Amino acid sequence: MKKLSLLSVALATIGSMGSSNAADLPARMATPAPTAYVNWTGFYAGVNAGYGWGDPKSHLLTGPLARFTADPLAPADYNTATNGFIGGAQAGYNYQINTVVVGIETDIQFSNINGTMTTPSTFLPALASPATFTESETLSWLGTARGRIGFLPMSNLMLYGTGGLAYGRINATSLFHFDTAPFVAYSGSVAQTKTGWTLGGGAEWALDRSWSVKAEYLYYDLGTINVTGLPPVLGPIPFATQLSQKATGSIARFGLNFMFGN
Repeated sequence: MKKLSLLSVALATIGSMGSSNAADLPARMATPAPTAYVNWTGFYAGVNAGYGWGDPKSHLLTGPLARFTADPLAPADYNTATNGFIGGAQAGYNYQINTVVVGIETDIQFSNINGTMTTPSTFLPALASPATFTESETLSWLGTARGRIGFLPMSNLMLYGTGGLAYGRINATSLFHFDTAPFVAYSGSVAQTKTGWTLGGGAEWALDRSWSVKAEYLYYDLGTINVTGLPPVLGPIPFATQLSQKATGSIARFGLNFMFGN
């Protein structure tokens, strides 16, 4: 009888220990909590940096000032390769409708996208003198105001397209001189703020409810800029050159955003 009592006590002790260990088991085997659901609706702001490049087309005309009708012998059409750093800040607003996000974004960028092209040329059939033509183009800053529409394949990943207004400051120069008489040169420069359009797309990844990173591509077109090249001294018939230069290019950039109110 005494042996049975001791056995009962031992079994009860073992049972209570097993229950205690079983209670601890879920805590030991607990898995990390899933990523919190991201709400994209709201204002955001951030910074970005990237690289710009282009191959804008140019066309050179010669003739009496204000009445350009003649092209140089060859070539008259040029391409100036441009490239450089671009970076700045952006701000916008998103509105989420199920798995679709619509919004607006504006940004302003400092730019050092530039390029120079130098090529042999000739001036007029009557002169047929060896000459050299040099042109340059620099985008000193660029801003955009765009709409965005995105799709959420996952709660924290947005794939989007974007497009709208683009505006920026273009500096351009033109220099045409004779190789045998370099002092006979037709030179000019101009700096203008131009407006145009931009189109592109990207992907944005929410790191948590407040921070996101993005990768984006934009193509911009700011129209055409004209540079008149004048000689050192204007004769009775002011003769000049005119360079018509496109202001176009591409941008690839990365950005970091902070989303307010989440």
